[in-house]
Amino acid sequence: MKNSKPLLLAVGILLCLAAVACGAGADAPTLKIAGIPDQNSSEIARRYEVLTTYLSSELGVEVEFVPTVNYAATVIGFKQGGIQLAWFGGLTGVQARKAVPGSKAIAQRPRDAEFHSKFIVAADSEAGDIRDLKDLTFTFGSESSTSGHLMPRHFLLKIGIDPDRDFRGPPNYSGSHDKTWKLVESG
Repeated sequence: MKNSKPLLLAVGILLCLAAVACGAGADAPTLKIAGIPDQNSSEIARRYEVLTTYLSSELGVEVEFVPTVNYAATVIGFKQGGIQLAWFGGLTGVQARKAVPGSKAIAQRPRDAEFHSKFIVAADSEAGDIRDLKDLTFTFGSESSTSGHLMPRHFLLKIGIDPDRDFRGPPNYSGSHDKTWKLVESG
């Protein structure tokens, strides 16, 4: 059963989107899709170009990728109707379903169930344990990221470190995973 999940999810996506294709004609609406900007924009554009081409071919309608500037903008675009299908993370998925009553999560990549958070430090840092981060500067990913903010905050609080009080100044937010590691790498 576990191996059939990707197939079932793909079928679910196509069934949910079939309504768009049913009335496809000269003035058929464009299906607008987006995803949380969890990495650099050129990688996201490449990834969604493949998806838009595939969906357009399968559904027989025009599909357009709508780039968003941050996680919150993706949720807002979905709420306002400018985005009809979006790839969200755990936290943004909850926010989106709360903002749009009746919306549903219809697919999840196998790797999404295996996401985990890692705390990283510069190579020359003396921090060897998560508790050693106290009193240092700290940067999360996006404020709306499950693995880049929500879960790291949870883990810190669980061991008695309050990110809003126990770091050298308030925590920073990089906006994406790749920006976080680049900031750490650059010191």
